Amino acid sequence: MKKILMGALAAAAVLGFASCKDAAPKTAATLAADSLSNAYGEYVGSLMLSDFNRAQEHGDGAKTDFLNGVQMAFNAGEGNRDVQMGLQVGMSMLREVEMLEERENIKIDRTKLIAAFKSSFMQDSMAPEIMANYGAEFNRLLDAAMAARDAEAAAAVKTDDEAAAVEKAQESDNATAGRAFVDAARAADPEIKVTESGLAYKIEKAGEATHPAADADVTVHYVGQKIDGTVFDSSVERGEPDTFNLKQVIPGFSEGIRLVGKGGKVRLYIPGNLGYGERGAGPQIGPDETLIFDVEVIDF
Repeated sequence: MKKILMGALAAAAVLGFASCKDAAPKTAATLAADSLSNAYGEYVGSLMLSDFNRAQEHGDGAKTDFLNGVQMAFNAGEGNRDVQMGLQVGMSMLREVEMLEERENIKIDRTKLIAAFKSSFMQDSMAPEIMANYGAEFNRLLDAAMAARDAEAAAAVKTDDEAAAVEKAQESDNATAGRAFVDAARAADPEIKVTESGLAYKIEKAGEATHPAADADVTVHYVGQKIDGTVFDSSVERGEPDTFNLKQVIPGFSEGIRLVGKGGKVRLYIPGNLGYGERGAGPQIGPDETLIFDVEVIDF
């Protein structure tokens, strides 16, 4: 192993001499500077690699673009401080634009901004009062943009509030109509009872003595309708009973089925708060609507 290593070192020395015989020999200080430069580049490159990979997803060629930016900064620093200053100012402006867009939700046309910047900057000189006017105009337009943004947001909130008020009124109308319907039905039929929860029901056939538990799987036939008689769901029309767990249905339906045993039949008057509530259910069932179900318990 030692002989092989010595041979490799000897070969490297020969190759190094052959490749550098025309170059001036490096001093100890130059070699130290080269080592330090390499070490600095490797260290910072490794740190940036870690940060770069942790950042959000990059597009194709992102590393090349990143390196071009680094190289641009170093090129600007090599004898042309004006370019370096321009880079610093440009990055500062870009950060301010991004802040306005992301934090303040104010859109900036970057192409127009740069064109206006060039127009102003390329003049030979500018009187202080003109600069002051530019500043005042910028602040005036910024205030106006913020005011417009706030007005738009307030209008959106108002629209949402108005829509919520309309929906609330509809909920109130539906709930009122449902209560009136059930009250009239109870007045006409004393066999309609009401539970503590507010569920109105009429047992048409009690069925067996054992009733389903709150978490039972039940098989039932049912017809669901609104108080105007519109049928919105019916296993009877489909010609096949439905099987489901009582924990998976609206509270009034679950409570009502447990009032009878196998073979039992019951009519349920389910108020909105025990049905689909303020949201309703699709286009057929509005917010807080009272629903009527005729149910036959087949099995559980």
